[in-house]
Amino acid sequence: WRMPTRPAARLDDSSSVFFKPLLFSRVRHALAGLACGLRRGELIVHLVFGVLAVGLGALFGLRPLEWALVFGAIGLVLTSETMNSAIEALSDALGKKREEPIGRVKDLAAGAVLLSSLTALLIGVAVFVPHLMGGTTAWPCLS
Repeated sequence: WRMPTRPAARLDDSSSVFFKPLLFSRVRHALAGLACGLRRGELIVHLVFGVLAVGLGALFGLRPLEWALVFGAIGLVLTSETMNSAIEALSDALGKKREEPIGRVKDLAAGAVLLSSLTALLIGVAVFVPHLMGGTTAWPCLS
């Protein structure tokens, strides 16, 4: 069996997916999903901490690599929380909240959020503590 192939789409080709209304429909659905996540409330807490991190970064005058680490950590947590919300919504639609397999799936998704949040915390400590301790970084690659 071979995967069917088709010619690569060119950016200037009007039949390309980049120019079809389908792309705008997909973006609209993605934005609706983010709005749904915000209405559920779980993303709000993470957004508040993200805004605080950006504010601290502006206050301390982070270097470009430090900004990349902070924004990467924020994106990691927001993405994992969004996926957790999607998994919880699907699990709730499929069955009772604490049925064994569904409960395990929800626990795993929540564990992923916890891991990403702890990773973001460690990144925050590595980036911000040196600035708090005297304004210089302890990381030679960031100086």
